Amino acid sequence: MVFWSFFFEIDIVSNADGQIIPQGEVKTVQHLEGGIIDQILVKESEIVKKDQPLIVLAATASEVEVDEVQVQIDSQVIKSIRLEAEINSFDIPIFPDNLVNERAALVNKSMELFISRQNAFEGDLKELEAVILQHQTSLDILIRQVEMSEELLEQKVINEYAYLNVLKELNTAKGKLEESVEKKENVRNDFVQNARNELQIAQRDLSELNETIKALEDNLSRTSINAPVDGIVKNLFFVTEGGVIRHGEPILDIVPTKDNLIVEARLLDSDIGFVQPGQSAVVKLSSADSVNFGQIEATVTQISPDTEKDENDQRIVFYKILLETEKNYFESKNKIYQLVPGVKVVASIHIGQRTVANYLLSPFIGTMGESFQER
Repeated sequence: MVFWSFFFEIDIVSNADGQIIPQGEVKTVQHLEGGIIDQILVKESEIVKKDQPLIVLAATASEVEVDEVQVQIDSQVIKSIRLEAEINSFDIPIFPDNLVNERAALVNKSMELFISRQNAFEGDLKELEAVILQHQTSLDILIRQVEMSEELLEQKVINEYAYLNVLKELNTAKGKLEESVEKKENVRNDFVQNARNELQIAQRDLSELNETIKALEDNLSRTSINAPVDGIVKNLFFVTEGGVIRHGEPILDIVPTKDNLIVEARLLDSDIGFVQPGQSAVVKLSSADSVNFGQIEATVTQISPDTEKDENDQRIVFYKILLETEKNYFESKNKIYQLVPGVKVVASIHIGQRTVANYLLSPFIGTMGESFQER
């Protein structure tokens, strides 16, 4: 046993009391517009995940309003497709499957209007084409009459006056034909231009409706105030459902949590010579049942350059040190104890090793050394 004590080594540690502190800035949750609180879903000190709902506001917009605007949007889309088909020489309009299935009545009504307008347009053109054909026939006859009149004039069968009358009728017929052709072209151009004007109005209305529904949907989505980060709820400023939150007013604070945590501990000035950044350590709960939760590995990351004094006892002098843990929870028997800012812990910093015999004999060796130096 004595022989064993000269070779078996034990870890030498320096203990420092401390607590978990936030890693990163505290996030203050606000709401752009504010509103009336409908539900409060969390409590102070509760652990939350990113995007988790925290508070639900009463909606100023309703799903019914959104649906009504969506119907108007679909109606303008269907109208735009019909008008584009009319502009493109009455190509058959092709509607998306979702509109055919969800807005069958609007699509059918639009197709009926498309066919009706197409029939009316083609009817106008046919009437003008009949007039043009009539004028063309008259013109052909008059051209033949002029040719005959020229022969008769050369033969002195008719006088020049009669010939000029035939020429006059020919020019009149040409004018009527040109007028009819121009009228037909105007009917076509006017129809297309009117369709373009209607399309422009429909697209403008569609743009306005899209802005309207976006605002309504944004309002609905913002009724849920969600956590911006993983963390712990702190300073819940509103605790009453039905309360009013003003725009931009702080609602609650969230202390961010990460996979590792920061421990702020007090290292006694007598131990400062043995501790430096990079040294390994273990962190345990400072409570009596800490033995049930084991320990977490940690590393010393920072040591304050100057000493500080305890506010309650000026005789206690210490250095403030920071340690970073490898994880943010203790685990025991498949149960997890989540660490949060404010939890009291003890950090045991590994400063070396020595044998059991050295540990047991060091007080006597030190005393003997001093005794031999006395007079």
